[in-house]
Amino acid sequence: DYFFEKYKENLKNRKKKEMLNRALQVGREYQDKVDALESLWSSEKAVDEAIREFNTAVNDDRKFLEGHYYLGVAYEKQGLVDEAYDEFIKVLELKRGSDKAKELFSRFEKEFNAAKTDARINYYYGKALIRMKRQNEGVEFLKKAIDLEPNGLWALYAKDVLDELK
Repeated sequence: DYFFEKYKENLKNRKKKEMLNRALQVGREYQDKVDALESLWSSEKAVDEAIREFNTAVNDDRKFLEGHYYLGVAYEKQGLVDEAYDEFIKVLELKRGSDKAKELFSRFEKEFNAAKTDARINYYYGKALIRMKRQNEGVEFLKKAIDLEPNGLWALYAKDVLDELK
């Protein structure tokens, strides 16, 4: 009975490792192709495959930094900007000081500067600041998102985040 349980545990761990390695491989291939030949990834099928693989990987391991990062990149390629931001914010939560987190935060700042009157951008920028342990600044941007569209979807999201902070 003990050996059978150990066998099942080892099998499960091996399958998880194989899946994570596959997701990393797909991600590296994906990032290489995105960097090298943007046109190769105009195929929706390829991006859909990457999204499926990374979703599986991050669902199995919520702390899989690269999985969240590449899932965000794939979402962004599909034009799913909100989903991409959610994944990028998870990277900020997992590794505040990492190069990827700094790169992502820089992107948030650039987008925010380009669209200061957009409630969605204020919401995500505020949420990113909070994840970067700059809570007071983040709260101000969440409040601005509410002020910009008091009855809008982003105001509701901002209110939820503010409620969680209480």
